[in-house]
Amino acid sequence: MYSYNNSRNLIKLHSKEGHCPSALLNNIDGNATNFDTFATEITQAKHVFSFIGIAETNVDSELKDLYRIPGYIAEYNDKFPDKAKGTGVGLYIQDSFAYTRLEKLNTCTANLESVFVSITNMDKPLTVGVLYRPPSGSDNDSLNEFEKLVKKLPDKNVLLLGDYNFNLFDKNSNQFENILYNYNLIPMISLATHEKPGCAPSLIDNILTNSTDNIVASGLIESRVSHHLPIFCILDCSVPTLEPEPSKPRYDYCDSNISAFLQDIEPITNRSYSYDEKSFQQFVIEIKALIEKNFLTESESFNKSKRNKISNPWITPGLVASVKKKKVPTATLR
Repeated sequence: MYSYNNSRNLIKLHSKEGHCPSALLNNIDGNATNFDTFATEITQAKHVFSFIGIAETNVDSELKDLYRIPGYIAEYNDKFPDKAKGTGVGLYIQDSFAYTRLEKLNTCTANLESVFVSITNMDKPLTVGVLYRPPSGSDNDSLNEFEKLVKKLPDKNVLLLGDYNFNLFDKNSNQFENILYNYNLIPMISLATHEKPGCAPSLIDNILTNSTDNIVASGLIESRVSHHLPIFCILDCSVPTLEPEPSKPRYDYCDSNISAFLQDIEPITNRSYSYDEKSFQQFVIEIKALIEKNFLTESESFNKSKRNKISNPWITPGLVASVKKKKVPTATLR
């Protein structure tokens, strides 16, 4: 088992120049109560996971923008209708990846929920899905639905991040395991992922793949956002790298700077000019110089604030959810 800090070292050790993709899954048992803590814990890893899956979001897809992780694009599936808890899946894709949403694989029933994308800007397309099997559903029906879903998957380069609620420590999971091995889906996790007071530890969360040659490492992270431990894996395949954007000058057009600019420009606008190209070029040069003098500001000054969604949010997803629940207009708090 790893902490977020030593998992970072493991990922760095196995990554080719830090560019190997990686995936993380956690059942966070409710976005409204645990998402902020989860997002904060992720930052401790100081590693940007390529894909982050969460289960039991308990929110519909229309609310996904309340639960942002900087540098990621979120894809959610709606929760099961009229179910307040124990439903909902979400997938966060690092924004350097191009992808398409795979609606034919997305499902939401009383027995199985999923959201899938295909990553398209890699050497070979990678299918990534987040799955959740509600324990309140029918075991037999969920197995049938799961098998129908995996039949539609490509025979290579598939990554399934899921809370399947079939305990691989228990012999009663034989039917589930048979489906996995029939379709060449190999579990990457072999340690207990779920532990609840008064219950025996169980292995119900897992990362499944049909391309084991792509996996170089996997494990658990010691973090207690919920009763489920986060699980992760590192892939051995190429990923896109983005060239760093050149720093851009920033300008501050506040009233005081505008007043100073108008004062400085007055002598230039009142000057007599010849109507020729040379005079015009000289006028442009002087105007540009005054713009730089009065409006240009240091880029760093725009980044001094420590207020952000994770370390010091103004209105958190939990607060928004509470406001909605109490039927108080959110707008009055903004």
